[in-house]
Amino acid sequence: MQKLRKVISISVMALTVFVMSGLGSLASAASAQPGDLVKAAGNKTVYYLGSDSRLYNIPNEDTYFSWYKDWSGVITISVTDLNSYGNGIPAGFVTMRPGTRLIQRDVTTDNTVYAVETNGILRPITTANAIALYGSTWASKVTKVSDQNFLSYTVSTSLPTGQYPIGTLLKTTAGPDVFYFDGTNYRRIANEAAFNANRR
Repeated sequence: MQKLRKVISISVMALTVFVMSGLGSLASAASAQPGDLVKAAGNKTVYYLGSDSRLYNIPNEDTYFSWYKDWSGVITISVTDLNSYGNGIPAGFVTMRPGTRLIQRDVTTDNTVYAVETNGILRPITTANAIALYGSTWASKVTKVSDQNFLSYTVSTSLPTGQYPIGTLLKTTAGPDVFYFDGTNYRRIANEAAFNANRR
């Protein structure tokens, strides 16, 4: 357990950003299923199609790449078909994947930085704690979000010193094993299939 204090947070890095307007061929709304990623032809905005058949806006690339490794799963549909889901009006925003990045409101009146946990829970994090957990380049992990996007999250108590956010995937410097932190225990991920399932 002592070695887990030397953990390295695993994050998904996008090496190349592709132009989303040219992704995939045009599909019908009937081909999109809950859990799919959809976009309208000629529009770059990508939505997550929820189990309620409503659209959830993915607000920025940092949020997208916290969940997905590339754009290959995005289905392009017509504007008419997109509007068939809740009249095309998003039901909300997709929140950042827990334990991948830090967020901050894109306003000058609040400089609080938050760690993201499961269910969109935000834990304010001090600079000292951010350095301890993520190193001296911790600020590069901060994504600024709009006030509208911020409303999709729930602010909770400050993150305890030395504790990673619930939902973080971690590994030690000593070996290849990857662990999921559930708030109390570090649970080893059994195999690559389980790891991939935890990235979605």
